[in-house]
Amino acid sequence: MSQVNFKKKIFLSILIGLISLSLIFLTSKLSQNNQENRSKATINNQISDIILESPYSNSQIRSFKGSIHCHSNISDANDNIDPTHVFQFYKKLNYDFISLTDHLNYPSNNTSKIKSLQENNNTGVDILTLPGVERFIDEDYDNTGHINTISSNVLVNELNSESTGISINELKINNSNKIRIINHPGRQSDYWTDDKLNIINDYNGIEVWNNEEHEYYWDKILSSGKKVWGFASDDCHNYGDDSNCGSSFIRVFAQSLNRDDIFNNIKKGNFYSVHIPKDQPEISLNIKTNTDSITVNTNIGTTILFISDSKVIKQSNNDTTLSYFPNGDEKYVRVKILKSDSIAWSNPIFIKKTNKSTSSPIPTTTSKTDNFSPSINFKIAFQGIKSDNQTCFDQLKIDIEITDFLKNNIQTISDISVNPIINETNSKGDQIFQVNKLQPDSNNFNSSDKSIFIKIKGPFHLQQKMCLDNQKEKVTNNNDCNINLEGTNTYDFSEYSLSAGDIDKNGIINNLDFSFIKNNLSNYSNCKSLYDLNLDGAINNFDLGILKKTLLLKDDE
Repeated sequence: MSQVNFKKKIFLSILIGLISLSLIFLTSKLSQNNQENRSKATINNQISDIILESPYSNSQIRSFKGSIHCHSNISDANDNIDPTHVFQFYKKLNYDFISLTDHLNYPSNNTSKIKSLQENNNTGVDILTLPGVERFIDEDYDNTGHINTISSNVLVNELNSESTGISINELKINNSNKIRIINHPGRQSDYWTDDKLNIINDYNGIEVWNNEEHEYYWDKILSSGKKVWGFASDDCHNYGDDSNCGSSFIRVFAQSLNRDDIFNNIKKGNFYSVHIPKDQPEISLNIKTNTDSITVNTNIGTTILFISDSKVIKQSNNDTTLSYFPNGDEKYVRVKILKSDSIAWSNPIFIKKTNKSTSSPIPTTTSKTDNFSPSINFKIAFQGIKSDNQTCFDQLKIDIEITDFLKNNIQTISDISVNPIINETNSKGDQIFQVNKLQPDSNNFNSSDKSIFIKIKGPFHLQQKMCLDNQKEKVTNNNDCNINLEGTNTYDFSEYSLSAGDIDKNGIINNLDFSFIKNNLSNYSNCKSLYDLNLDGAINNFDLGILKKTLLLKDDE
């Protein structure tokens, strides 16, 4: 064999060996990438199995500044501070609304003055007022908790009381028409034990700032599973130039400045709290959630903290925006903003797992169209179905008709389950339910479609058209609709409760429907009767009362 041929054979052998090694390396790398893709797919599958319950509306364009805890000389403010002085003080600081929460019967016999002020609602100042009082629990001023009660109406029951306090038993019963807020818990730390915080139910909020921070108590309550909003207030008594009055407030997202709108949005938690010392710039806050993330935006560069279970879980310094992706292990996530001595607090977003992850095969690749499949999330309520009537909730199903009114595409989806949201009711006290990731046919609808409305019909309810976030009444003009199928928002239709009483499902509530219930009174429904309108497991006068409210007034939209 010539020397040249021998060298060629050696060269070819080396070349073949290098090619073989390269193929082995590439095969190993592809296998590793596939494993990583499977792991990512599994993680993404777990994330898709959580629900983010946010109190914030999608429309956060208008906000209104307000005080929910302050005093006049009707109770224990300085002698020269009458209510008009208080209203004028906050008006000069560009407040939009105020709840004057003077102590009830402290000093004694001041109730008539509070009552007159609330009934006349004539402040002489162009500022919205919400009726409010501060009371001691069980009448012990020094060794008890203090609690505010705020309403959109005159506080009749409270003002007819000769007591300075509210009983602990009274606070065990939920009242949908009032907002109760635990005041300055750190000042009565011996009173606000874990047992006390858990034994009472009828409070919607707690002061996280009242001339000092009280976040410790807020996180304890949230970690226990209660849904409670955080409030900042200055608890003003002395309105002098050297006071902190006017530095702590809430900003409420609402469509209009009226009592009902402001009250209902506070009740829902659709606001954030702020403490801004004098001569410091105000911090504005905007919270957005989609199916798997929470994003905060601020007007100035700040330190942004995401907090869960009293711990900071993500932080960014001197930024105006930051996002967090919950993994499902959190009970809640809230945001805190810091800028010098200024602070802002969001209300908590609650995290719920809907399914446990499984070991079933997960595709290693996902097409672009799958990532952008059309879907919609929304909240609804049903007339007369209350949070304490949960006997037959699992029987509640809805039918939905989705319409793209520009493309004239229509799809009907039937027997959709709805999930009750714990401790969440609308302004009428109706339980709020949620539907997540409802997906129409992608052959007819796209995630980019924006000319959308949906019609919802319950088992014994009239069909109602929903097309506007925070909708409260019938919408006839399709051009007013603002919902889409991107799947990133949760639309709130809960204030437009589905009207109950269409027993025969003919699209109108009339005397025939009334007779169906009347002839079946006292019959046990066993959760399978169309006559049990409030789903409490019985057919009784409560069901008749619900139907009477809609009799002959409504028909299908």
